[in-house]
Amino acid sequence: MTGRAGSGAAVVGPRALSFVIPFRARSAADPNLDRLDGLLPRFPDDGRAIVVDDSLDAGARERLCTIVARRGETARVLRSEATAADAFSIGRLRDAGAAAAEDGIVMFHDVDFFAPAPVYARLAETLRGPVGDALASGGFLCAPVAFLTRIGTLAARTAGLRGWGALAQPWTRRARIVDRLVRGSSAIILERRTLLEIGGHSSAYEGHGAEDFELMHRLSLRAPRGPRPANYPVDYGSRAETAEGFRAYFARYAEPLLEAGVHLGHLWHPPRRQDPRYYAAKRRNFERLRATLSAADALDDGADALRTSGPAPSDRDPRAAANPRSAR
Repeated sequence: MTGRAGSGAAVVGPRALSFVIPFRARSAADPNLDRLDGLLPRFPDDGRAIVVDDSLDAGARERLCTIVARRGETARVLRSEATAADAFSIGRLRDAGAAAAEDGIVMFHDVDFFAPAPVYARLAETLRGPVGDALASGGFLCAPVAFLTRIGTLAARTAGLRGWGALAQPWTRRARIVDRLVRGSSAIILERRTLLEIGGHSSAYEGHGAEDFELMHRLSLRAPRGPRPANYPVDYGSRAETAEGFRAYFARYAEPLLEAGVHLGHLWHPPRRQDPRYYAAKRRNFERLRATLSAADALDDGADALRTSGPAPSDRDPRAAANPRSAR
């Protein structure tokens, strides 16, 4: 089933689980089409996949429609309104897909993420319980993602539930099956209406990079998970083992799914060829993100100072005086 962005929502039932997949293929032979063809049958039968297509190649669009049509009413293609002159924005594609979904839960799912079908069934079941109910108050979740090595990708394609569960264990990284486990991933899960209420992704972010963290930051203001860690604006990278920085904070939003035994895998693929425009846009995005998080941290520090400036110094907690952030 195909449609145009903004042409109306697909009715998929109350508390529906919609998988929004931003998509771009450069030709009919693009590997992304094969990845999508293998991904769609894994989703639960009562879920809905919305593939937001930004492909400009006619052959790619035709093959995409053929792949999606095989899924019947469980999947649809939503054509992006972008033209060749428009800057690519993965956030814009995600927002278009969420807008086209029925009210319920939306999951942003990249085409190179995957898991065995029973994992998606477990995810759907988890979201029907208290974990999903908590989203109704404006919270969000991140699905943890194990970034697989080339060898790990080959092994994981046929893994059963037991083998799949091992991907979240540290030994798989020592064995070079998993490169890293990213908890605060772009696989964000939230209520559709929550996304609409906060205005979706920021239009200031072009390309692919940091737009998800900026969205998580605004979502976390509505549903915080404890105090922010030290050095909140600092990016320590996705491999760092630290409790500081924004990545460590957003990793807390993956804990309910980790406890439920739900995580995704990221297919290994050759590194993106050097594209100066891609990397320049990504660098600008992360600079913009750091400025946003620094401003938020400064506001919090100012609020802490006001809260601790009232009592006489002898009445204050000496730990709070030494470190105002600890009062949060």
